[in-house]
Amino acid sequence: RMPVIASYELKRDSMSLDYKKEHILQSFDGDGVLSFKRLVSNCKDKIEMIISFLALLDLIRLREISVFQNQLFDSIEIHRLEKN
Repeated sequence: RMPVIASYELKRDSMSLDYKKEHILQSFDGDGVLSFKRLVSNCKDKIEMIISFLALLDLIRLREISVFQNQLFDSIEIHRLEKN
């Protein structure tokens, strides 16, 4: 028999990907660094966490940020890239 999987109800939110990208870009400190832990700790639910992750991937694709991790299981740092 297949194990019973708990369901999760998702509530539709009006938060857009563009809004979350702008929020991420405004969250950097003076050095242009943001910890991934700080980013996700501010999320109020799973949907916002997913939107934040998708926004992060899009900002990487647009070359507005880069992501670094020095070693396995170390903290993840998000760096804002300078525009040319």
